[in-house]
Amino acid sequence: MAYFAKCLLIATSLVIILIINPSAAAKPSPNVTNADINSICNKTLAPSFCFRVLTNQTLHANETTLFGLANISINIALASANETQFAIAPLIKQAKNFTEREAYTLCSHNYKEGAVAVRDAQRLLAKHNYRG
Repeated sequence: MAYFAKCLLIATSLVIILIINPSAAAKPSPNVTNADINSICNKTLAPSFCFRVLTNQTLHANETTLFGLANISINIALASANETQFAIAPLIKQAKNFTEREAYTLCSHNYKEGAVAVRDAQRLLAKHNYRG
């Protein structure tokens, strides 16, 4: 669950960078470097987590632009939200009492809303609408 929050922070940071400098996505620039990723991650609440995720070789972050990096981050956040929500569903059914069931239900609801917000960010990014 914390993974989703951290991924969402990374995605938000990248979108903010695109808001401040929309030309960064408008014209494809050279591939993102580790220095770029470092600069982005240092602005997040969990820099080491951010750097570890964005430098993961399977993501090929160094083969994309800033726009692509934002897209990668949003996709990670969305996947994490969906996985967490999927994991919460059986916990609601297995709850031992009302309080536990309500807590899991609230958690599920919050992740649902989080996933909607991430999908909105994904849609806006695809439209190059960085201000929402």
